[in-house]
Amino acid sequence: MTQTAPAEKLMTVLLQSIDPKEIADESLRQTIELLLNLIEQLNSKVKDLVEENQKLRDENNRLKGEQGKPDIKANKNIGFQNDHSSEKERKVPTKHSKSSKNATIKVDREEIDQTGARVGGVNHTTNIICNPLYTVYLTTKNKDRLSVLKVLQNVTALEFILNEFTYELLDTLNLPTKWNKQLKELLPQETVFTEIEFNALLDEYLSKLSFQYRTRVQEAAAIAFYHQQTNIPLIKALVCDDAPQFKLLTADLALCWVHEARHYKKLSPFVACHRQSLDEFLDDFWKYYRKLLAYRDFSSQDKSWELREEFWTLFSTVSGYEQLDERKRLTAAKISELLLVLDHPELPLHNNPAELAARTMVQRRNISYATQTTEGTKAWDIFMSLVSITRKLEISFFEYMRDRISQIGNIPSLRTIIRGKSVLNPFGWSWMPE
Repeated sequence: MTQTAPAEKLMTVLLQSIDPKEIADESLRQTIELLLNLIEQLNSKVKDLVEENQKLRDENNRLKGEQGKPDIKANKNIGFQNDHSSEKERKVPTKHSKSSKNATIKVDREEIDQTGARVGGVNHTTNIICNPLYTVYLTTKNKDRLSVLKVLQNVTALEFILNEFTYELLDTLNLPTKWNKQLKELLPQETVFTEIEFNALLDEYLSKLSFQYRTRVQEAAAIAFYHQQTNIPLIKALVCDDAPQFKLLTADLALCWVHEARHYKKLSPFVACHRQSLDEFLDDFWKYYRKLLAYRDFSSQDKSWELREEFWTLFSTVSGYEQLDERKRLTAAKISELLLVLDHPELPLHNNPAELAARTMVQRRNISYATQTTEGTKAWDIFMSLVSITRKLEISFFEYMRDRISQIGNIPSLRTIIRGKSVLNPFGWSWMPE
């Protein structure tokens, strides 16, 4: 043991000192890069196996009536393993000066995020929808696309329609042609169905449809109805993370750059040259982010093209660190969602307001744990929404509640106040009526 330890230390030191970029011979450099990436893969697998093994040990001990390994937090996080926040890199230090929060509001989009909830001991999901003038909390049983669609329409039951847009969506959702054909031939077209009616038709005419494909049909038909209804304004763009349940609901989707950065923060390179590559990339990532921020204030067609070219350069340049390069390829595939701001500069680059609103709900959940009934959950959502909305509108929540309970009527409805403030601020593309 004493003889092998110095040898292992020497190998580690040697490994951390290797930099393939300094190797002149191309064939040798490629071989070294291949070996270093293999080491990264094996190191990652070892970490996963160690964690899984420890979980199995803990569960085995629990079944025996013993205790598992104590969860003792380290004094300081090292590297990117646990600290996935990007607030330090995202923010540009500025001199603090207090001013009106609503002076330059641009109401032009909805930001959405989800957080876990418990109702009567059963897992639920709280959806948060917000913009600069309001924040709304709505708790649902599921976190899927149909549940989000209910939230956007503020309904408890969806309506469905089979039309041309439905089949466009089904093509995007990869529904096999034979099911598309049967939907067109066997079910009424251009007819609005309730949830019960539509499910009954699927049971009768497409009983062999698998659960996955049935869900896709329901999603497409529900989204198509949402886009053709006229009872409520359509939301043109959502600002959110990359969760699949938010996709296809609106005409456009803007992805959060802060969430995208978390994918890179989760990388934990073992080799020194790979750590350096990741550090250099993250520096370039946030420099580019700040250029997008500057573009929102001073946009131009020439600058738009320049930023698009720089995007491709940033996310297509090969570093030699395979895990980083693969992550960059995945980001590059989201160019339309990440660079929607170049076409519509009023859009934000992140959905932090929704994240902060979700954090408020999490804090409330930690204090009160959970609700027990549907009625209690609805009351919780309503009061959380009222507190958030009155704060954004700079209205005292206490005065608002006193006005409503006493029926004095000095404070107009929140809807009236929101519409009034919206008129005083310039609208962006995503809030312009059809």
